[in-house]
Amino acid sequence: HWGSQSAQASGFQPFLMLHGPLTEVKVSVLRHVPQDRMTFYTDAMEPKYSVAVIGSAGMDINGIPNTKLVPKDSNPGRIEIEFGGVGRNITENLTRLGVETRLITVLGDDAVADMIREDCRNKGIRDDDFIVLENQKSSAYMSIFDDEGDMAWALSDMHIVENLTPEFLASR
Repeated sequence: HWGSQSAQASGFQPFLMLHGPLTEVKVSVLRHVPQDRMTFYTDAMEPKYSVAVIGSAGMDINGIPNTKLVPKDSNPGRIEIEFGGVGRNITENLTRLGVETRLITVLGDDAVADMIREDCRNKGIRDDDFIVLENQKSSAYMSIFDDEGDMAWALSDMHIVENLTPEFLASR
């Protein structure tokens, strides 16, 4: 987890590098790059290119304990809700860079989908390419961190993303 206390204490931050013209974005993520060596590379920023990202969007629920975790017990701490998914995260970062970006994702017809849409709109991510499937749950990820800020456990409910097949997208 890039935001862990141990990663922050060591001065390392995530690193995102874009290669090639922005119509063919390849993302390389390198962990443990010192802050003073962080650089953003791109071949061309003008004119703006349009990028379509096909991928997941979901709700992330993170549990951070106040003290050392006690297995099979209720541990005091705080719970944070964020929105993520690899596709959504890439889209947010490209949007922040001023790149016209569309996110093609699939959501359920639930309250989580409403929150994901609102979060995306607030961050400038268009939601008109989101596909809503009836009687389905949107993607969710839950993690529990230990007292040192490292992930101890996690559950991922991303079944709806299995619908993002070429055949499914072609039928839309």
